[in-house]
Amino acid sequence: MEIIQTGTSLVISGRRLSEMDLFVCRVLDILTSHTPYVIMSGYVAILFGRTRSTEDVDLLIPVCDVSAFLLLHDEFMEQGYEF
Repeated sequence: MEIIQTGTSLVISGRRLSEMDLFVCRVLDILTSHTPYVIMSGYVAILFGRTRSTEDVDLLIPVCDVSAFLLLHDEFMEQGYEF
């Protein structure tokens, strides 16, 4: 596995993406269009190849007003996610 920093992004090569990785990518595509975020906790370890007994993804987003939250909520719902 090789980790490459490109600007503010990290690229991990030599690792096949799991179903969970693909799920996280789809969720982050939605979040990116609405708010900044930070991935925290267990998924970071999973991303770098560690195995864990739980596969949760913890995200930290800033407080937003109701209208911004509703836009985010509506897009998740339109994409078929439960919210």
